Amino acid sequence: MVCPTCKKMFEYHKKLWKEQTMFYSDPSMINNNSHLQSIIAMKDVSVSLILKDIMEGKLNWWFDALMEMTNANPMKPENAGRLQELSKDWLVWGSENGYEH
Repeated sequence: MVCPTCKKMFEYHKKLWKEQTMFYSDPSMINNNSHLQSIIAMKDVSVSLILKDIMEGKLNWWFDALMEMTNANPMKPENAGRLQELSKDWLVWGSENGYEH
């Protein structure tokens, strides 16, 4: 269970990250945004909340952040560029690694 304060902080940074990067196509600008970096700093809390978002169908390109937080890359090469399939790869990984979502 994620503490309510942590969830609020995550949602705050997620909202601002999306707002500030919605028109960017450069991955480095998206990934270096201060709000995404704040999410990454929350590590396990953020991983749980991101996986929960994915489970609820709130898909987004979280993959670089997930890889940075977990030091894992469960994405199958054949799923490259396929948001739904890559998201499923992460959900499987999360279940196998004890993340509730």
